[in-house]
Amino acid sequence: MTGRVKIYCETSTLEGNAHPRHPEAKVAKTSIQALKKTDADGLIKLNRSLVNLREVSNTKDAVRRAGLTADYQELAPILKDERVLGFSPQYD
Repeated sequence: MTGRVKIYCETSTLEGNAHPRHPEAKVAKTSIQALKKTDADGLIKLNRSLVNLREVSNTKDAVRRAGLTADYQELAPILKDERVLGFSPQYD
């Protein structure tokens, strides 16, 4: 493989969203940690988007929001985020 596989992460892939009250939380947390390790090993690249930041910013609990923001900051930003390339609108 010549390059790393880029993976777009949504808010469910933030470790802080693996809430302990949910029955799948342990599996989710383990999966997220495995993705982070694979990223650290250089096999994949986990990316974030501004869409994630808007969703995290809407979290009402300030402590949880701070944790999610920290998780978000660990991911690599998408270059030219939210810019549509090669789009040509035409109007009559």
